[in-house]
Formats: sequence, C-alpha cells, structure tokens
Amino acid sequence: MSRALPAIAASLLLVACGATPRNAPPPTAAAARYTLTFASPYPPTHPFSRADIEWMTLVTKESGGRIVFRPYWSGALLSADMSMEEIRHGIADIGLITPIYARGGAHLLRVQSGFYGGVRDINQQVAVYDCLAARFPAFAKELEGLHVLAVQGGNFPGVLTRYKPIRALADFKGLRLRA
Repeated sequence: MSRALPAIAASLLLVACGATPRNAPPPTAAAARYTLTFASPYPPTHPFSRADIEWMTLVTKESGGRIVFRPYWSGALLSADMSMEEIRHGIADIGLITPIYARGGAHLLRVQSGFYGGVRDINQQVAVYDCLAARFPAFAKELEGLHVLAVQGGNFPGVLTRYKPIRALADFKGLRLRA
C-alpha cells in the first residue's frame, strides 16, 4: 500500500503532463518547468518522509523532469500543529498536513481514528476514513482550501508482544508489561 499511495498521487498530478523523450537529460531545478516547494514537519529520515521522497522522485521521473521539488524538512516551513493553516496560506505548494495535531478546526479529522477498532491493515484503515469522509460533509468542511492528494494510514494503538498475540483479556495472563 505504501507504494500505491505515491503512485496514485503522482497520477493525479500528472494528468496534464505529456510524454517526454526517453533520452531526456536528468532533471534539474534550473531546467524544470515547475519547481514546487514541499514541506513536512518530519525529518527526511521519517517513514512518511521517505515515502514523500519516493513520490517526488516518481513525479519528477514521470514528468520527464518538467516538475521538480524543493523540499523543506523538520518543520522548516510547516509546523505539526498549524500545517493545515500554513498550507492554506501558501507557505508551501505541497505539504504533509497533520490534522491530529491541529490546534483547532479539525475535530472530526482528529477523532476519526477512534473508529479504527478491529481494522487489520492500512487498506482497511483508509477505507474507514474514505467511508466517513463520504458520509459526513463536515470532513470536507475541515479540509476547505486544501486539495488532498493522498490519505496516509498510521499506527494502530495496541499491545506489542514478542511471541504471543493478544486477542482477549485472558491472553495477558503470565505476561510482564512495560509502558
């Protein structure tokens, strides 16, 4: 799934891009037709950022170098708690928003993770989000002024064990727990 989301987002961006010759020179910011700023509150080594880098590389390649990105990492342009407002105000062309950390105005986006009980993988998590977003127009209201390119699933709350899965309260018997 982590490879599918960047490909889907790239295809959305590239709808208007034409084909380029196979022998095109490697892209540079100077040769690019469009240089887009990309901002993230996370460092480039974070798993989300690594996926973002893969996506940006794919977009640059698929556009034949017509689109390149100037990334800003680690909150240099976007903060975790104000990322939605900062993108709305044009701080960056594209950015990773984090509604769960928003100071306000993203209440549904923040609490929707409470509906993930029982999901088994990221695909199911994104399907639950898509269902909620389709059913409740207030989701779109909270995202007003933003164009969502992709929805990223996240970690599920749970108990991690080394040898024994936890499926019921009785499964905790005999285990030592640390938090």
